[in-house]
Amino acid sequence: MEGVDFSRLDVALAIYDANDDPREADLLCGVALQKDDLEAFLQDLCDLVERKYGGMRFSRLLDEDQGDEAMKSACIRWRSDFLASVIEEAERCLAEDDRREGC
Repeated sequence: MEGVDFSRLDVALAIYDANDDPREADLLCGVALQKDDLEAFLQDLCDLVERKYGGMRFSRLLDEDQGDEAMKSACIRWRSDFLASVIEEAERCLAEDDRREGC
């Protein structure tokens, strides 16, 4: 990539998924861009989320989602994923105990 001035990319953005274990968050996406383009980039990102993926900006959620359905859904998903990982770990521990006892 000759001729690219990487020093102009002065903003780094990263999106992490910390739902399963905040101490081991997964990096989902990372980008670098010019600070002057940041506002337009974020606007385009919000537009894409709404137009293509059926998402919604937080400001609109606060106005329209009076029952906090989006937050409830996210909490249910997080608890479900977390509970599944706890059960998986418990099953692994039990299997190790069985192996040690010769079962």
